[in-house]
Amino acid sequence: MRLNTGQTYQVTSRPVGAYHAAVAPDGRHLALHDYRATGARVVEMPLDPATWTALAAPARTDEPEPYADALTAGEPGAARMRKLLASPDSAGPRYGVRRYHPLAHAFRVFSYGVVQSPAGSTVSAGLRSQDFLSTTQLFAGLSFDQTERTLAATTALSYQGRFPVLDVEATYGGRNAARYFDRNQSRSNPLDSLRTTRWQYARLLAGVRIPLVLTRSKYLQALTLGAYYLHEQVYNYEPTFRSISETGPTTPLHAIQASLSYASQLKQSARDVAPRGGATLLATYRTTPFTTNLQATQVGVQAAVYLPGLAAHQALRLRGGYQYQQQNQYSFAAAISFPRAETSYVSFDRLAVGSADYYLPLAFVHWSVGRVLYVQRLRATAFVDVAQGQLLRQQATINYCNSGADLMALFNVFHLRTPIEAGVRVAYSSFLQGWVVQPLAFNVRL
Repeated sequence: MRLNTGQTYQVTSRPVGAYHAAVAPDGRHLALHDYRATGARVVEMPLDPATWTALAAPARTDEPEPYADALTAGEPGAARMRKLLASPDSAGPRYGVRRYHPLAHAFRVFSYGVVQSPAGSTVSAGLRSQDFLSTTQLFAGLSFDQTERTLAATTALSYQGRFPVLDVEATYGGRNAARYFDRNQSRSNPLDSLRTTRWQYARLLAGVRIPLVLTRSKYLQALTLGAYYLHEQVYNYEPTFRSISETGPTTPLHAIQASLSYASQLKQSARDVAPRGGATLLATYRTTPFTTNLQATQVGVQAAVYLPGLAAHQALRLRGGYQYQQQNQYSFAAAISFPRAETSYVSFDRLAVGSADYYLPLAFVHWSVGRVLYVQRLRATAFVDVAQGQLLRQQATINYCNSGADLMALFNVFHLRTPIEAGVRVAYSSFLQGWVVQPLAFNVRL
């Protein structure tokens, strides 16, 4: 539009529409968001006022548009609605006002799909319920722990109508951990009694959470504080594992858990495979302060820094963590990331870890297989994990130095709105002294 004359011109002509237009610094080109048969694309065109089409000023009228009027005329009850709209307010229908009770309308299933925990170690798939005011949220489904590589059934309820947020979660699933059982072993002798065991647990977690959104700029910032009570019973321990970790149905675990998580990440573009700037922090504290025979304490701290990569849409992540445990009769699940490419989680008394990840996109393919599968992107991640675990009882130290690559595909299935990223991991394990191929290198982009 020319502001001095009010004349309007048509600049673009697209079958579906042109959105998010931006003029180049030289003023001679226009970039815009266009829709085509192959999906959304960013296109560029010359910006020449001589080619624009002048449009006649529309006549001002209060009558319905001819297209809208033709459509509404065929709707059921159109004649009655026209009569009601033409009548004065005093002659129109009267609608009663009723009080809305949030708890009476707390459950409303509205979606299904895949979600991921803030720590990134657990992926869950199931149904989600949320009321109209977003005060009561419910999730029910299956979760996969990528550290111990176990499945669990979870039901989680969160009430956010008051401050702080109230959370209750019930889980039944499996555990997979390994421990060394050498006693009075000298430093010169190798450890030879690493035993891996699997068992089941039933867990009830209840507590409060304070989620704070601190975003003030192009960085997404959030701080979350949480405190929970943990009640857990375990079943089907192997006899060799009972001497240290047995809880049993008659002696359940009573513990408390406190957590702090902070994230400040640069907003990602659609083609970024990871944040190109920012930092994260996750601190977890678990202990058994109650007067029971089961005693265990765990402290875990993990931090990460994101940096820009060598080219556009690439990123580098540097991560480090430390975990302290006092494992008397029980072993908590990992509070920090364990070295990748390991087939089982080893529960150390002291564990220090560090890693470097380089993320880069391979291709934006936009493949589709009917209405079943839509593949958006292929990408790769090269990583190096180092760790040192200490065993106080055995007076021994074990070092890890693993490296490998993840080949991932970002896709949607069955019109699910949440894209899923899955693929294959190929890595070398210094502990196993061999190559490992893991088909469940799994991630979710929210």
